[in-house]
Amino acid sequence: MQENSEVTLIDILTTAMDEVSQTDTNQEINNIIEKLLINFTDAEFATLLVFDKDKQVLYREDDSKSLILPINHPESLLNECFLTKKPAIYNHVTSEKYYNIDIDNPKRRVRLKSQIIIPILDRDNLIGIVRTSKSIRFPKNYTHNDLGKIKSINSFLIKMINIL
Repeated sequence: MQENSEVTLIDILTTAMDEVSQTDTNQEINNIIEKLLINFTDAEFATLLVFDKDKQVLYREDDSKSLILPINHPESLLNECFLTKKPAIYNHVTSEKYYNIDIDNPKRRVRLKSQIIIPILDRDNLIGIVRTSKSIRFPKNYTHNDLGKIKSINSFLIKMINIL
């Protein structure tokens, strides 16, 4: 996909908002948000994880509400984001100190190259994490511009997570 222009990003966001307003399942909302993240950052795939404060886990909203990260999980890039509540860009993700293939590679058969991991905070409380990923097939690295694109829709992401 080519570099997204400002108008195209607005169109992508508007389309996602329209699709969310016409759906009635959490799984469909989750899929729409992940598609939005892919289109915003020219990612290969994306994951929206919701934090369940009572169970102390991050999960993806799908049929099984698959558990991803219990609080006491071993070190990983996802756990690092959870603990620090800070976004990160990794352009050589598998070389990172805390990289854990079981947690940080959502498509275990794919050789990852780059990731952006961003905590979604609502009044300083972590309510979710978004992660976009590229495999080695995608030559372009993530930039702070990509990070900024995701941050620009933070309010929208907070509303969507609160719906889920």
